[in-house]
Amino acid sequence: MTSPTNPLVFVYGSLKKGFHNHYPFLAERDALPLGEAVTVDPYLMLSGAAFPYLIDPASLSADHEACVADVIGKVKGELYVVDPETMNMLDRLEGHPDYYRRVEVMVEDDGEQAMAWVYFLQHPIEAIRRCPVVMPDESGTVEWTLERASAFQLGDIETDDLSEEG
Repeated sequence: MTSPTNPLVFVYGSLKKGFHNHYPFLAERDALPLGEAVTVDPYLMLSGAAFPYLIDPASLSADHEACVADVIGKVKGELYVVDPETMNMLDRLEGHPDYYRRVEVMVEDDGEQAMAWVYFLQHPIEAIRRCPVVMPDESGTVEWTLERASAFQLGDIETDDLSEEG
């Protein structure tokens, strides 16, 4: 993975290929796809309606961080090179810095690592109280999938269903 002059963005939810925000915000804007990647560090993923919330456990109080220790995982997503104008559009889409905050994290693919921008939920405590956790799979990875998003849009998933990989 080389470091381009334009920003690298790691997407894990509605901006991924096949999801509703991919075409207008990445594909139509000629963002350069670099392929799948995973975060080096584990994070907490919650399921908000049709899109996920990503939370950095280090941003939580010690009590909350201890409560989520068993449900965090490396996040699987996609890596893109975007131009500064697209980065600004993504900031507006994600409500940066008020709703989500954009932070650089280390991601990797096939052993190569790079820093990429990712969006974390800015005020996570209320979401932690009300949103189901996206549980890590047996490899310790969390991923937002079309099936998961579709099930939430249709109202087919109960909170307990998220711990089962089907």
